[in-house]
Amino acid sequence: MYNTINLLGGLSPQTLPLIIAAALIIIPVFIVAIIAFFKVLAKHFNRTRKNIETKADIKNKYIVPFGEDNIISMSVNMNRVTVEVKDINIVSFDGLRNLGVGVLIAGNTIKCSSQEFAKIISEEMNK
Repeated sequence: MYNTINLLGGLSPQTLPLIIAAALIIIPVFIVAIIAFFKVLAKHFNRTRKNIETKADIKNKYIVPFGEDNIISMSVNMNRVTVEVKDINIVSFDGLRNLGVGVLIAGNTIKCSSQEFAKIISEEMNK
């Protein structure tokens, strides 16, 4: 038989369970720390990456819910975009809700409340 004391380099049999327990605690904690580090790094990368939208993307995302040929007039006032449309039934209100836009309907006029939406429409109108 092998002498376990010689295999472990002179460690007593009582210290072996302590070494195993420490390894079983330290290794998972180290793995969780590495995973957390990469998640924080990925979140930071996504935050700092600029989201570049082309003119076609903006048009598809913000104008299409109203129906491109359905718009009579569009105006921006602070955080509100007022859109007058020919036919209210053509407007995709689900598309506007997906953008996070608050909608108020008065006849054929749609008032959309969203700071981001107003900013983008204002930039497009000023081009």
